[in-house]
Amino acid sequence: MTPPSRDARHGRRRQQEKRWKIEGLCTESYRSAASGLVCHEAAMYVITDDDLHLGVFPVRSSGPGGLIGLFDGVLPQSHDERKEQKPDLEALTLIPPQ
Repeated sequence: MTPPSRDARHGRRRQQEKRWKIEGLCTESYRSAASGLVCHEAAMYVITDDDLHLGVFPVRSSGPGGLIGLFDGVLPQSHDERKEQKPDLEALTLIPPQ
């Protein structure tokens, strides 16, 4: 089986990005408590263990990042309450499209 061309992979990635809703720009240039990082093409994807979003940062520019919602809801600000409700994600893995 021949692997898909770079153009085919790029087209599939664009289709997938259209399905994701980027909710807004990060208000900071970092994500706290990063648990996983995947660099893919022109972006770095960062998962944290105490948030409901995936951070997406451009690799080739210093522009702001964006957030992709992974879970519904809002986490409380209180440390103890937040600890009880956070998803506690510990890894991030790139799975190539089929």
